[in-house]
Amino acid sequence: MLDNVIKDIYALFEKQTKPSDEWCEQLGNDIAQMLKVRMQEQRDNHSLRLSQIGKGNRRVWYDMREGIPKEELRPEVRIKFLFGDIIELLYIALIRLAGHDVSNEQEEVELDGIKGHIDCLVDGKLVDVKSASSYSFKKFKEGEVYKDDPFGYYAQLTAYAEATGYDPAGWMVMDKQLGHLCFSEISEMHMPNVQERIATLKEKVKQEFEPAPCAYPVADGKSGNMKLATECSYCPYKMHCWRECNEGHGLRVFLYSTGPRFLTHVALLPKVPEITNDTNENT
Repeated sequence: MLDNVIKDIYALFEKQTKPSDEWCEQLGNDIAQMLKVRMQEQRDNHSLRLSQIGKGNRRVWYDMREGIPKEELRPEVRIKFLFGDIIELLYIALIRLAGHDVSNEQEEVELDGIKGHIDCLVDGKLVDVKSASSYSFKKFKEGEVYKDDPFGYYAQLTAYAEATGYDPAGWMVMDKQLGHLCFSEISEMHMPNVQERIATLKEKVKQEFEPAPCAYPVADGKSGNMKLATECSYCPYKMHCWRECNEGHGLRVFLYSTGPRFLTHVALLPKVPEITNDTNENT
């Protein structure tokens, strides 16, 4: 059981295990190589990838085309992604240090002509390694990702399993805010038919007109306001996608203490600052 991996990693710190110089050097080299790639990485790739099959049809349709207005990744967002990558490399290194086998790291795989890269196998089982906020970590820990999966984690891991033939174990997750670890086992009952999904996506991206929205707006409390669904709020195409909302004025963005909120309909004006195009606040 991969649950034992977590116990064994915690035991490293309880016993104050001293890593070898070789282990430290390898981790340092892995982080250095990742930084060299990520710092200069251009993410505009107009070919379908296995990591996309859990995303909505319109989002992927936009990804496949030149000239669709897209938010540039701001420096702080790229730093956040780098931090996540470092956490995942550390996690994999700790799994090894705890005496478990890690293999097939970043192995390229292919399913129905679509390529992708797996994270690794742990003790011969296919896993995805994730860093998560405390909120998202709770979903993994309680085994409830299938109930709320806006980023398509189930489809992605299922596709990797189909492509490799390895048993899909689940997700090794670290709470990047509090340092907690968990192993979240995937449920076969909720694994989608990914080959059917790939066939659908291939047809959707060929069509001339953009597909229906990936998700529709949801109520923002009892105010009468409507806001973007979670998956849409993280999409780099949201401003273009929802350009016709608010009577043709597009999304209105309000800065709450929890972060920006993207409203598609404003019935009651929020009592927080509104972010405009000439405002330097994060959106």
